Parts: sequence; C-alpha cells; structure tokens
Amino acid sequence: MARNSVGADAYVADELITSRSGRTVRVGNTDAEGRMIMADLLFERMGNTDAEGRMIMADLLFEVVAALSMASNSVGADAYVADELITSRSGRTVRVGNTDAEGRMIMADLLFEMKERAVNEKNPHIYTVATLTGHAIRAVGLGYTIVMDNHAARYKDHARQFQLAGEAVGDMVEVSTIRREDLKVHRGQAEFEDVHQALNQPSSAVPRGHQGPAGFLLLTSDLDVADIPYSHLDVAGSGGCLPDPPTGSPVLALANKYGLLHA
Repeated sequence: MARNSVGADAYVADELITSRSGRTVRVGNTDAEGRMIMADLLFERMGNTDAEGRMIMADLLFEVVAALSMASNSVGADAYVADELITSRSGRTVRVGNTDAEGRMIMADLLFEMKERAVNEKNPHIYTVATLTGHAIRAVGLGYTIVMDNHAARYKDHARQFQLAGEAVGDMVEVSTIRREDLKVHRGQAEFEDVHQALNQPSSAVPRGHQGPAGFLLLTSDLDVADIPYSHLDVAGSGGCLPDPPTGSPVLALANKYGLLHA
C-alpha cells in the first residue's frame, strides 16, 4: 500500500498482473488460456504502472493512496476452481464462473477497503485501473481508455470531464455507462451466492463485456449504493500492445483532470 499524504483528495485501487522475476504468472488457471494468446499478457501490469505514475505526479500536491493487487493465477493444488464459493472482504459470497477472471477478484477486496477508508475523507474519488477485458479493445479499439462511473461520480459529470481532460493532452478516452443489466448479470443466481463472478465465456464473446466486470466491482464493494464517487478505467486498449512499448496511459489524462500539469 503506497500512500502520499498531503490533504485528502483521491483514492486509487489498481490491478497488478505481471510475469516472472518475483512477480506473478497468469495462465488462466483451470480455465486456461490457449491458442498462443499468453504471449502479450505482460502488458496486464499497466494498471499498476498507472498507479505508480500517479503517485509521482501527485507528490506534495494532494493525498493519493494506491493499492496494488497481485495474483499468481496458475494451475496447481491451490488453484481456485469454477463454482467455488469465496467470501469477499465486504462479506459477499462470490461464486466463481471463470478462473481466468482473476483481475476483478483481486481488485474487489482492495476496492472495498478503499471504500471503507474514503468514508472518513473529504472529497474522495475512488478509481480502479486495469487491463481488464478484451471486450474493451473490441468496443473502442487500440489507443483508448474506457471510463465508467458509478451513480455518485456520474452526478458530478466526472466521465465527461475526464474525457475532455484526456483529449486535451492526447490521452484518448471513451465513455461507457454502467446499466442495470450490468449489475443483474452478476447478481447471485442461487440461494447460496450473493454475486456471480463471471460468465464462462471470455468478455469479448458476450454483450456489454467491459461493463459487466465494472458491475461486479460495484456489487462486491457496495459502491452501487454508497454515495462515494467511483470510476473504473479499463486500459486494455490504451496500455500498450506488443511490439510497441507500454504507454503508461491514462497517467496524463488523470494528471490533467486534477490540475497537476498546471501546478
């Protein structure tokens, strides 16, 4: 947990899924990723890169808390499996639908912790930043971050302002809306589950494949009802893709949104 404390302003919960050298390996667990599509997954550390970049940009200007979640999602005796029931930090019982959707699982508990912390802060805004879905790339293409607001952030017109801030510095953003069906698809389907983690198809194969995971994060963090501004940033399309180098997006968009480029 990294903290930069000069006045409270924003909370950040970010995903880190990396490979080798003391970090973590992702193979999709028992829902293994095949067809030679593992090769570019080193770019799934981009949410972490953004959090670190934002800590540097925000130094001495306002408070940022960056929580970087990590997972080793490989096949073995300790692997989690489909239909397993896992209790989240918020007390919700989550039924696993797809073990390859570890990103949302590891962010959920940290997101709830940030929600608990933000209750006592002045003017907080919570973010999750992750290369979360292939559907984000299918929806808007490479080079674009997708921003999705909860009700409290939407009331503040955050997504539009964030999009304009990004466009002003060439860090391009598209806006998506979390709808009731995005929550419905992840509500528990049986008496013994509160939340359904994921459908068994990949996100790129289902309707609203990038909004649904944001709905899951809302349900597991209580941010579907709590009046705390929260935005999910899917950087699958903007974080970078081999053979090009990582981009660090959306550090510039966030920096411009919070006035750091003019400080």
